[in-house]
Amino acid sequence: MPYDVASDRLEVPLLPLKNVVVFPRTIVNLNIGHVRSLNAANLALAGDHYMVVTAVKSGESEDPSPADLYTVGTLVEVHAVRPQSENTAQVEVEALRRVVIQLIKGDDACMMAEVEDLPEKQAGGREITSLMSHLTELFSKYAGLNNKLPAEAQEHTLRNGSIRNKNCLGPKANGTCYQQRKDNRCNPILMKVLHVKRAYGPTNSDDAIADEQKTYHQ
Repeated sequence: MPYDVASDRLEVPLLPLKNVVVFPRTIVNLNIGHVRSLNAANLALAGDHYMVVTAVKSGESEDPSPADLYTVGTLVEVHAVRPQSENTAQVEVEALRRVVIQLIKGDDACMMAEVEDLPEKQAGGREITSLMSHLTELFSKYAGLNNKLPAEAQEHTLRNGSIRNKNCLGPKANGTCYQQRKDNRCNPILMKVLHVKRAYGPTNSDDAIADEQKTYHQ
């Protein structure tokens, strides 16, 4: 992961994602099939394991250009690349933190991105602490009903959910976040637990997925 001291930027492989948002402090398995995506994942695995992922603005774009991508993404650590067939693979990543993509370059083989850290705004208080406790309890109940959820994922989420209080006042009925100010950011753990609530109701629509992407990448 080359580091430019003068500009305080990292240069890492870039993996575009369709209809997926990877939140910090989560472990995710990504199914990929595009040649450039496979090359990016393998390049990261062969190097220092770092890569940046970001969502494509339109899920209809099969071969996205830099203009098709959100400029806020997530720095991840690639744990494994598991071939599934001749042209597809499952990539296990651990999401570390949000970053701003300052420059995208590369060729048909692989895209590279120069990124800078996007500091998270801190928030606290009784209301947030109470909401975090309640949502952690909801996740515990969901985990008890879902026998496909890995134990390490449960421990990771519950551990972070109990100690992280990040800038979000909790979920509205429609699944978005109450925000104190326009520049506040959504808590990754709170947003993750929103999916628990949806597990008891209808499946997410494409519009709901798009809304979540816009919230995260603003």
